[in-house]
Amino acid sequence: MPLGLRSPEAKTRCAPDFASNRVDVHQACAAAERALERVAEPLNALFAPPARYPHRLLDEAWHLLVLNSAHDSACACSHDEVVASVLARYHEARQLGDALTRDVVERLAADVDGGDDGIVVVNPTAAERTSTVVVHAAGGDEPIHYISDDGTECLTQELAAVGGDGFSTVVVGQKIRWVLDLMRGPAFVGRPTARATRTVAKDGTVDVVVVAARPGQDHYDLDGLRDELLADGEAGRTIRVRQDVPAARRVIVSVPDVAGFGWTTIHPVEGDGPSSPLAAEPGIMANDHLRVAVDGATGTISLTTSDGVSVTDANRLVESGDGGDTYNYSPPAVDTVVDRPDSVAVTVTESGPVRVGFPQQKNEPRAPKHVPKTPRLLCRSPFRNQQSTSERRRPLRRQRSTRRSVGSRSKRAARGLWCRRGG
Repeated sequence: MPLGLRSPEAKTRCAPDFASNRVDVHQACAAAERALERVAEPLNALFAPPARYPHRLLDEAWHLLVLNSAHDSACACSHDEVVASVLARYHEARQLGDALTRDVVERLAADVDGGDDGIVVVNPTAAERTSTVVVHAAGGDEPIHYISDDGTECLTQELAAVGGDGFSTVVVGQKIRWVLDLMRGPAFVGRPTARATRTVAKDGTVDVVVVAARPGQDHYDLDGLRDELLADGEAGRTIRVRQDVPAARRVIVSVPDVAGFGWTTIHPVEGDGPSSPLAAEPGIMANDHLRVAVDGATGTISLTTSDGVSVTDANRLVESGDGGDTYNYSPPAVDTVVDRPDSVAVTVTESGPVRVGFPQQKNEPRAPKHVPKTPRLLCRSPFRNQQSTSERRRPLRRQRSTRRSVGSRSKRAARGLWCRRGG
């Protein structure tokens, strides 16, 4: 008979509370390690010129992770102020990894002849893989989808309309320098620029409007504007800077069969894309590999694979007491267990063709004020690593829900593809 971690008969060196204590720290650690080891380092080794390999920045990022390798730091069982410092180091390491990845992929995209509207999609792993990328497409009401460079149609799903003010700030004098640091050639805050204007009011206030470029639109070099703003800052003027972002659509695209450590390009075309095996209705979502159903009474989920494997009663939330032992579960002398919600509500928020999903709301009896929780169930293409979270509290103990992701076209675990517009 299998023994649980709470069973007194279970002889294990696993300290269960370490797995559930401060899950945000464990998640930040995993994100930072993946950003460096699985993406930034391999892509820079492959695509960065030897003279531009970012030795110093990678060393700094890894140094931050090493500083967090002490026992109480890694286990997040220190004072809250220590944990805050640990989180800051993880976040900084991840940001360094993401920035180094963005830079090297942008350099690759500039060298690839993808056309004006082409987007370069890079696979940072050794295996050929299908995965999804999120990109911005030109705004409009007509349906679009993407095709790969060999003509393969890609599943495409619109997520949201975007546009308006992308960046806005007011600075005085030399503080304009931190705004100028956001300008790189024709790019401002990471977006290419179509045009920029600078006007001076009667009171000396400088107004700057930077208009972001649409896909395929010519870019405007910002070097002249930088020189003018630097002079305004030295004169002590007040400077208002605003970036206008043209209307666009944020879409998710399933890109098939990208070679290991390779890349492909995708292009938008008008019209509806290919059909999808995804299906969604209240309480049920499915693809060609997995079916997920939510029990409307308990909020638990049942999973059934295409080859008949079934798991039931998953995603259950249980509230019980804890006597307060620092390291292990300590059952209280008198306890009340809450394992059923008062109500469950499930609505479809995304209905394909790339992914379907619905948030699940559980209203539980005898719960603290910050409950109900709203775990999000998500079905996407392709398979992605499942993440489990739990949380320890005093005097109550809660096992939180699992965010589950399943894929429609591939059974391979995915760590995501990186993409940039081609040159």
